Amino acid sequence: MLLHRLLHALNALLLIALFAYAATYSALPDRIPRHFDAAGRADAWVEKLPVAVFMMPLVALGCVGICYASARMITGRPDLVNVPGKTPFQQWPVEAQQRLYRDMQTYLYATAAGLVALFGVVAASTVEAAHTGVQPAYVLFAILAFLVLSILATSVLIYRVYHQPRR
Repeated sequence: MLLHRLLHALNALLLIALFAYAATYSALPDRIPRHFDAAGRADAWVEKLPVAVFMMPLVALGCVGICYASARMITGRPDLVNVPGKTPFQQWPVEAQQRLYRDMQTYLYATAAGLVALFGVVAASTVEAAHTGVQPAYVLFAILAFLVLSILATSVLIYRVYHQPRR
């Protein structure tokens, strides 16, 4: 499926970019902010250690791994997939079930891309804040945008589950 291939490529590019951020380790100051107050000012710092820099890309990689493992499970073990009204769903024609499985996989791949992009924004803002001491305002926007888009995507998926043609 073309959309899946595009999402795989996007996820790979985003992960590469996130690990490239970690490669800027030597250019970071000796202290890196780890927490910000409500005004966006750094109020807690950590020493520049490899674990402090590489933790975010590794957590992002773990999140992507969970999303991809879940997407793989959908086709490998559909009996483990939990959908509302599972008994009626199991009576759908196989083609309709397969369409829903593809939609669920697309949702998971897109969620992985959103998570990595969000980690990237946080990582980039942390690097900026390490030099300035202030977190850029776009971080809050990115977090809110991710939450809103996630809710919308979940709503669309739920709508499609309940309104899927069962031919």
